[in-house]
Amino acid sequence: MATEGELRCYNKGCGKFYDEEDNHDGACCFHPGQAIFHDALKGWSCCKRRTTDFTDFLHIPGCTTERHSNIRPPEPEKKEDEPVPDVPIVVPEPEPIRAPLKPKDIAGRPSDDAPRQKLLSVVSPGLTAELAKLPAVSRPTAPVQSSGGASSCTENTVIEIGVKCKHHACGKTYQGIESLSELCRYHPGEAIFHEGLKFWTCCTRRTSDFEQFMKQEGCKTGDHDWPRPRDENCVEEVKCRYDWHQVGNTVVISIYSKLPVPDHCTVEANETVLFADILFGGGKSQFSLTVPLFDVIKPDSSKVTFLGTKVEVKLFKAEPGSWKTLHLPAPKPAEPEKKSTDSDSSDEDDD
Repeated sequence: MATEGELRCYNKGCGKFYDEEDNHDGACCFHPGQAIFHDALKGWSCCKRRTTDFTDFLHIPGCTTERHSNIRPPEPEKKEDEPVPDVPIVVPEPEPIRAPLKPKDIAGRPSDDAPRQKLLSVVSPGLTAELAKLPAVSRPTAPVQSSGGASSCTENTVIEIGVKCKHHACGKTYQGIESLSELCRYHPGEAIFHEGLKFWTCCTRRTSDFEQFMKQEGCKTGDHDWPRPRDENCVEEVKCRYDWHQVGNTVVISIYSKLPVPDHCTVEANETVLFADILFGGGKSQFSLTVPLFDVIKPDSSKVTFLGTKVEVKLFKAEPGSWKTLHLPAPKPAEPEKKSTDSDSSDEDDD
């Protein structure tokens, strides 16, 4: 409570104590508007100044001068809580996850050997512009046909000093003939980035941190794979990173191959198998992929989009349901029948 002869001003932004004898029209400098707190900014509706600091907000000088007032402003009326209507909450049922196919189900699955059809293709304008900048010699007249992951290029026997081993997670460089006898520790599989997790197909170690993923030591040991000089016009068969996700009734596969050449790429599918042969790098590299799919698709409704940094394949599911994996799990080998032992046959003779 204020002392006798000393009153407190309740105008917003003032708060000073005053004597009524000294009160006049220009004695109080205050804010007639309302305090505003929006998107971390603080200010008054009667001013343009805004700040993110609360202490700075309290010291914003008033924008209007009048007499001091010791009358408390009325408290805002509290609205009584309105009764919430009893409306039942409808929770949508989650999309069922299709279980892996059993041998009896696989028997009714369309044949993987059925003829494949070329998927509808779309080329982004950005990729077309980038390919137009490349010299014509960088685009071969036909895609390279090779198998087994081996390059079709003729390699030189000389290894240049300082080249890095091509094996994943090795990182060693060639320092001379002594490097030929070094042991290489690497990942023979492929890098997978799926739903925030990063891992190698040859390992079970999964992490969400990219740096930890890059530091994972290889799970296999063997000889280094030192790159050798190649003919400028050769095409090297390489491994590309690819990922997949599903949205509703579609499965989207992204093959990360920079500067694909659509005219020399082949993306085909039947109801159960996807085949992709991608010529990329402006015509210097090739990647082939064959995927026995987890479930049946509609090739007529599926399509492939060629972008500057990747090839995106969108497959339409033949039936609704969530896929557990992209690849059809390999069937488990049948357990051999248990052979009767000599002791069992002797027991039968005794009977």
